[in-house]
Order: sequence, then C-alpha cells, then structure tokens
Amino acid sequence: VECTIPRDDGTLASYVGFRVQHDNARGPMKGGIRYHPE
Repeated sequence: VECTIPRDDGTLASYVGFRVQHDNARGPMKGGIRYHPE
C-alpha cells in the first residue's frame, strides 16, 4: 500500500506500508507455517 500525503510546505510525502491481518475471524489470510510436499 502506498499513500501520498501533502505536507504543510506544499510538497508531497509518499509512504509505503504493508497490510497485516491479526484476526482470522474476518476471513482467510496468508501466514503461518507452510509445508511443501518435497
């Protein structure tokens, strides 16, 4: 996720963030330990 926010001096600041889901009651999510068959 990338957000561009205007600053008080008129310049634009760009921030990069990551989506993290802490509660699996809202639906499926990635993460945890995964095992590959090989």
